[in-house]
Amino acid sequence: FLYCTWQHSPLLAGYMQQDAHEFFSFVVNNAHTAYARRRRSDRRSVQKLCHCPMHRAFGGMLCSQIVCSKCNSASESFEPFFDISLDCPA
Repeated sequence: FLYCTWQHSPLLAGYMQQDAHEFFSFVVNNAHTAYARRRRSDRRSVQKLCHCPMHRAFGGMLCSQIVCSKCNSASESFEPFFDISLDCPA
């Protein structure tokens, strides 16, 4: 598994210390891309929400909300993600 990863990602190759987040992102994104290529071979329309195993296991939707300070109307946007950074107090 590790040798195969090195072949497909020169940035992760070798025995240098690497960030676990970079490795996780590489594995999940490449697994998702490979799955999507196989599923799109039937030329179905691209769905807005992906239901692949990678999204079901690691994915989510980030909701951003902006509220107008003058009229209090709210605007929401949704963005898919595989990982999200959180600040953890020590």
